[in-house]
Amino acid sequence: MAWQGLLNPDVLLPPVDRAVNLLSLLVIVWMWVFPAPNRAADAASLLLGLLLGMGYFAALRQNVERYLAGRALGPALALHLGRLLLAGLAFVLIAQAGAAALLGALAGFVLARFLALRRAKAEP
Repeated sequence: MAWQGLLNPDVLLPPVDRAVNLLSLLVIVWMWVFPAPNRAADAASLLLGLLLGMGYFAALRQNVERYLAGRALGPALALHLGRLLLAGLAFVLIAQAGAAALLGALAGFVLARFLALRRAKAEP
């Protein structure tokens, strides 16, 4: 559709290319490292990563609003530091469960990022 002029290729193609590359890499690594599937654990780690990402990006949104509103800098910096430390600590703890859990959580986190960006673009 881009070659017909219906869609702007400079806007559409780079994100689609990145998403396909990321998905392909995740699938290849997942199949290589974990040949025996465990559907319950895979779904749980994906859900955990999605919830972690939704919380992270909700806090990021609040942080940006605080910075743009020109409120006191101290609470905004504390929220910023807390958000980063909590996400880092959560991924360290998830990594203790193994690489499969970490990959699933990262996939859920990336999905939450996609959803947060989509929501932000839809709002005026």
